[in-house]
Amino acid sequence: MTFFARHKIISALLIIVLLIVGFLAWRMKGPDRSYRVSLDLPKAGAPAPGVLEVGVAKVDITPDLSQYDQWTDANDDGKYKESDGDTWTDTNGNGKRDLVWMAGFSDNRPAKGVNDPLWVRAIAFRNNGVTVAMVTIDSIGILAEKFIAVRKSIDPSLNIDHVMFSTLHNHETPDTMGIWSNMDGVGAILFKSNFDYAYMAKVQRACKEAVEEAVRGLQPADMTIAEEEIKPEGFVDDSRDPQVFDLKVCSARFTKHGTDQTIATMISWGNHVETLGSSNSLLTSDFPHYLREGLEKGVGEPNGVEKFGGMALYFQGMVGGLMTQLHTTVPHRDGQQKFEKASYEKAQALGENVAIVAAKTLRGEKAVKVENPRVSVAAQTIFTPVSGMYGYA
Repeated sequence: MTFFARHKIISALLIIVLLIVGFLAWRMKGPDRSYRVSLDLPKAGAPAPGVLEVGVAKVDITPDLSQYDQWTDANDDGKYKESDGDTWTDTNGNGKRDLVWMAGFSDNRPAKGVNDPLWVRAIAFRNNGVTVAMVTIDSIGILAEKFIAVRKSIDPSLNIDHVMFSTLHNHETPDTMGIWSNMDGVGAILFKSNFDYAYMAKVQRACKEAVEEAVRGLQPADMTIAEEEIKPEGFVDDSRDPQVFDLKVCSARFTKHGTDQTIATMISWGNHVETLGSSNSLLTSDFPHYLREGLEKGVGEPNGVEKFGGMALYFQGMVGGLMTQLHTTVPHRDGQQKFEKASYEKAQALGENVAIVAAKTLRGEKAVKVENPRVSVAAQTIFTPVSGMYGYA
C-alpha cells in the first residue's frame, strides 16, 4: 500500500470519527438545545389587574391494563423475576413483553391492577395582563424535552404566557422517565429499553388537554390563602442526615367571585409519595388521592371535616434527601388506630390527616382573603456546566 493510499484511508477514518463525535455532541444537547424561556411579566404599562380569573381541568391518565400483557407473580413479592418462577403471557399477541412498569424503588415492578385513577390536573390564572397555567401530574417525574413539547403543542390562540409542570414524585405509577422500565440487565440499558413511549405520549396529550380546558374555563374568582406548620410526628421522617423537614402545609381556595362555591383548592407540602412501599403492585396516586378526596368530598367522623367541593390539586413541595413516610407511624383520626407498615390504610390516614389540617386552616383564623390579587410570572432558562465523571459521561 502506497503512502498516498494509506493517507486517504486515515483521512476517511478521521472524517468518520469526527462525524460520529459531532453527532454525539449534537445529541448530548438534546432535541431542544435552542429552546429558551425568558419572562418577567407583567410588563410596564400592563392593564389594571381587575378581577382574578381561575379555571381548572383534569384528564385521566390511568393505563388500560387490558391492552398490556399479563404476568404471574410466583412468590407474590411484587417483583418480576424469572429466576423466581415468574412468567408472562403475550396477551396482546405482539411477541413482546408489554407490562406496565411502575416507577420508584426498583426496575422490575409490573402493575397488577388499579387502586384509584391517575390524573393530570391543571389550574390556570388570568389577571394583570398575564395568563399562567400550572400542571400537576400523578407520576414520578417528567423530563424537560417532554414538557417543552407540551408547551409547543398548546393552542396559541389561548395566549398563555407560561405553563409550569410539577409531578407528585409518586413511586406507585408508570415509569415516565425511562429509569425503571425493566432493562433486562446492564447491556440492555445501552441497546434495548422497555420504556412505554405510547403511555408517555398519553400523558403529554393529557397535559395539553388539561391546560387548554382550564384556560378556556377561566371565570372570575376570589382567593383565600392559608399556611399551617405541623410537627413531623405522624406525618414525615427523614431517612438521611441531616434531618430536614418541610413542615408547612400551604393551602389556597378559589371560589366563584362573590360566592362561597369552590372552584378549586390547592395544597403544597413536601413528602415523598411512597406510602405503599416497594411490594405494592396496584397503580395509585398514594396519599395525595385521599388528600384530594378529603378536600373535595370531606372526611368522615370522627374528627373529620366538611367538603369544599370543586377540584383539589396537590403540588409536591421539597422532598429533600429524604423526606418520607415509609418509616413513620401514622395515626388514624379516631385517635386509636396507628399504621406503621406500608398499606392503603396508612396512605388513607396520612392523606386525610393532611386534608384535615388544610381544611381547618382554610376555614380558620389564619386564612387570609386576598383582596387585590395580582398574577405575575418570572422564568429564565439557566445552563450549568458539567464536569468530572459526569462531563465524560
